[in-house]
Amino acid sequence: MANFSIEDLSNLINLTGSFSGDTSSARQDQRTVQKDIFDTYLTKINSTFDNELIQREIDRMESHVSQNQSDMSDAMWDKYNYIKDKSKYNMEDNNYFDVYSRQIDSQANEFNEIMNTYNDSSQEEKDAIVGDLQTRVLDFVSNKNIMKRKFGTRLSKPEYHTEALKLSEYDELFQYGVASLTDDQYLSKDEGAVFYKSIVAGDATHMRDYMIKETNHKVDSAKLNYQDGMTMIDQVNYFGDLLDKIDDIDRLDLKIKNMPTTNEDEIAAKTEEEGKYNDLLGRIAWTDFSNKDNPISFTYEQLFLGEADIIADNAQSSILNMERQLKNRAKGYLDLTGQNLFEGNPITYSKWNWSAIPTSELEEVIDNNVKNNTTPPTPPKLNLAGAPKDEQDLVNSYMTEKAEYDEIIAWLKANPYTGGSDPHYDLRNKYNYAKKQFQKKWLSPKGGSVIKDAEGNIVSDYRKATKETQAQKLIQKYTK
Repeated sequence: MANFSIEDLSNLINLTGSFSGDTSSARQDQRTVQKDIFDTYLTKINSTFDNELIQREIDRMESHVSQNQSDMSDAMWDKYNYIKDKSKYNMEDNNYFDVYSRQIDSQANEFNEIMNTYNDSSQEEKDAIVGDLQTRVLDFVSNKNIMKRKFGTRLSKPEYHTEALKLSEYDELFQYGVASLTDDQYLSKDEGAVFYKSIVAGDATHMRDYMIKETNHKVDSAKLNYQDGMTMIDQVNYFGDLLDKIDDIDRLDLKIKNMPTTNEDEIAAKTEEEGKYNDLLGRIAWTDFSNKDNPISFTYEQLFLGEADIIADNAQSSILNMERQLKNRAKGYLDLTGQNLFEGNPITYSKWNWSAIPTSELEEVIDNNVKNNTTPPTPPKLNLAGAPKDEQDLVNSYMTEKAEYDEIIAWLKANPYTGGSDPHYDLRNKYNYAKKQFQKKWLSPKGGSVIKDAEGNIVSDYRKATKETQAQKLIQKYTK
């Protein structure tokens, strides 16, 4: 009976039903034939992945049932319903296979196009592409995993050899992409190995676990960059506040010394400025940053004597030392989070060197701080063109000798005399002599003259001014 067609079996059912005196034996034979017919439908439906062929078998089964439903037992009706459900599932499965197959085709084609673009791109352009490439590798592996789990049996059949071969070719394409990212150091060797293993296995678990671990690491790194950055910003602003106050006092001192006092209005104006000067003096305080809530106050005059002078220099050195460190923290935070470390946390020190953070690396940081007025304006430049020759000579001489003096002071601080035999005896004597000569020439009051305008008003009073004060005033005058 196994060699009979469904039509032969159906005819046989009609024939057995036509015998007169239909016996139970005949009905049993009829049910056996019915079972064979439904088994044949089920076999054909399960043996194809073509929805058109499945639908054809369903249509034939429906036709058979409509002609023989009065002769079908409860068991046959159960079989009929089972076959209908199974055929529906198989057709949906075939549709899913087509959907995932097309998705993978599309992923591979798009990945290939992006890799071609990547290979012809500049470093900056590659930086913008690499994240998308990594995500696409993960998406491909995820879809391949579904194909293997859900359709592995189908892909092992001869009629699906082409599909299986295509997946292998796609593996090679994505492996090539991972190798390129590893060669260009966008992926470490460990990352590249994890990605490669995931592609071959068609299992994204390794990649996801690794990426979760990397994400957690980036979160921790971003937090560290932020915390360190906030501490450094606080320190820069603390040190810078002292230096800004010193500069304010210095400028105000020069202004007061050169204010005329020939009438009551001028005397009142000078008195007002002296009040500002004294107020600034009262706001100068210093201590180690770790104990900044309990600062030690000192006067303006002390800034140029002994330890206070060193404190001011140390403040400037601290800021210079932090420029590069803070730049690295800001860049690290921007790379990890895409956010500006200085947003809402501006540098308030007026002479902060923003060039320590190159625009090419932190353009967003610079731009945002310019917009928020937290970046100091471009420093003015000294221009002596047009100045009288004696003023040019004075300024140039001062600037040259002051630079040499600063180097000497730095060396003496770095190499203090500790007693006993001095390996730097000759050099130390030379530098101490040069230091005293500079102080004698530039830092001692010169008893200079008073400069008045045509109406007799005092324009400049150099009677108590040092030569350094004269030079600094000229520098201020010609700096624009």
